[in-house]
Parts: sequence; structure tokens; C-alpha cells
Amino acid sequence: MEVSEMEERKIGQIKEELKAATEAMLPSFIMAYESDERSGVIKLVEQAKKRLQKLEEERKRIWKLQEYERKYGQYTYICGIDEVGRGPLAGPVVAGAVILPKDCDILYINDSKKLTAAKREELYDEIMEKAVAAGIGAVANTFRLELVDLTACPPAAAAFMGALAAGLLASLIKSRVGYPRISVTVPSIVIMVPGLYLYRGFYNLGMMSLSASASWFASAILIVAALPLGLIFARILTDKTFRYCT
Repeated sequence: MEVSEMEERKIGQIKEELKAATEAMLPSFIMAYESDERSGVIKLVEQAKKRLQKLEEERKRIWKLQEYERKYGQYTYICGIDEVGRGPLAGPVVAGAVILPKDCDILYINDSKKLTAAKREELYDEIMEKAVAAGIGAVANTFRLELVDLTACPPAAAAFMGALAAGLLASLIKSRVGYPRISVTVPSIVIMVPGLYLYRGFYNLGMMSLSASASWFASAILIVAALPLGLIFARILTDKTFRYCT
């Protein structure tokens, strides 16, 4: 940019230009105005440099987050899973799973509690647009809890049917949309882990109520055993190659 053109531009105009500048445009902005000696422009150039520095720091942070993608790069899919809330100890929770394509760089992705509401919405749209698969596990767990509450179904049997429902749903989604089964089954199983039963088992053990403690632990073990059985049975019903494998 010529000196005469640069002097003609008011600081307010340059400020608006910086505000509208994308991250890719920052180097050009700095180069265009770094020779301007006006104090207001100098401050704007410093702001642009700080934005650029933060961008580089964010890229380094994302590189560190991709440790497992590099470590297990030989696998086709790597699934990230997390739960919402305090976990199964505090009751039912909702868990989500996302599979991103290889070499996918989504900047500023972070723990949701460290993001503003606007940034969460922005990242949600970008993640859903770029994700190979994304799923939320809640339907099967709700089904399991309703069986226990409304029909007095034994918890282990309800866990088996909940896992079966998750497996059947995962197979349906895979056949219709092509999403991997793991994007549905894993979060569904995570939220059915009987943390509350284990907690009560340890609590009663601490209170020296051994019979009650043993009862809670036995229920937890039966539920844990029922979950993979439900998934296996669903796979047998829906996958011929799995059903007849030797």
C-alpha cells in the first residue's frame, strides 16, 4: 500500500478493517500498516500481531490434542467419547461420541465449560459438518430405566434389553447412513455402567452392612455382564457374517 493511500485511511476505517479481517488476512494487514507511525495504527498492528500469536499457540495446542490420532494413525476410525454431568454415580447421564476425519484441524475446540455459549454453537456446527460420525447415547438408557421403574424388571435384564436396543439401533443407523456402530453403542453402554450400584456397595461395606453390600455388588456385576451380552445378541441378529463366523 502506498504511503499516500495509507495516510488517507482514517484510524476508524483501519480498525474496522482489522475487525473484519480473517486469520488468514492478518499477515497482510500487519505488512500493510506496520510502517504507519500514528499511535492509533501502531496499537491496531499490535492487536493484529497478538491475534496472530494466539493463533499459532492454538495450532500448537491442537497438535498436542492430536497425540492419539498420531499414535494410532494406522486405524481407520478413532472415536472420542465423553459424558455429560457427574457420571453414573449421580444417576443417568448422557454421553456423546464423535469420529473426525484424519488430519482434521478444528481450532479452539475445548472443554465446553471453557467456551462461551456462542463459541460452543459455532464449534458444534463445524464439528457436525466435518465429522465422519457423531452420536449421543441416551435413548437406550432411558428405555432401560423405564423398564426398571415401570415394569419392575430386574436391573440386569433391563441392562441386557437396553444394550440390545442400542445394538439394534446402531446396526440400523449403519445400514441406512453408514455411521460406524461404535458411534452409538459405546456412549450408550458408557451411561449404563452401574456406578450407583457400586457406590452403594462400597458405602454399605464401609458401614459394615455386609449383606447389603454384597447384594449391591452382585447386582452391579450382573449388569456389567449383561451389557456386552446385549450388544453381542444384537450383532448376531443383524450381522450375518458375525453370526456365522468360525
